[in-house]
Amino acid sequence: MRQSTIVRAYKALIKLGQQELPAVTAFELFKIKRELQPHLDFQIDEEKKMSAGATVNPDGSVTFPSPEAAAAFRDKLKEIGDMDVDLKVKPVQIPLSTPGLTLSMDDIEALDCFVQFSTNQKGGN
Repeated sequence: MRQSTIVRAYKALIKLGQQELPAVTAFELFKIKRELQPHLDFQIDEEKKMSAGATVNPDGSVTFPSPEAAAAFRDKLKEIGDMDVDLKVKPVQIPLSTPGLTLSMDDIEALDCFVQFSTNQKGGN
């Protein structure tokens, strides 16, 4: 699994974790989030190191001292995102019919390795 997959999934888990879910499901998602946390922490630490010479603008964007520094940051960020991570997590089963469950298509894609969404329909696609 790639580092970037873990980071995207963590962000989607945060969104999913803000919703009211059955306690068992919430606990299983919490365990996955706890497994992903060190990988997110690694990503944040690396980004801080790589952007040490940059200026953070009031709008949250980052300005690098040169185009070369910005390109080096992007290249390193891609390299970190492409890292293979050996992570085995048992996916959580969540029915799509869970009351109040709202996710974007991007969230569902990000959670693909960690959550198996199921329908109650039989014989459908």
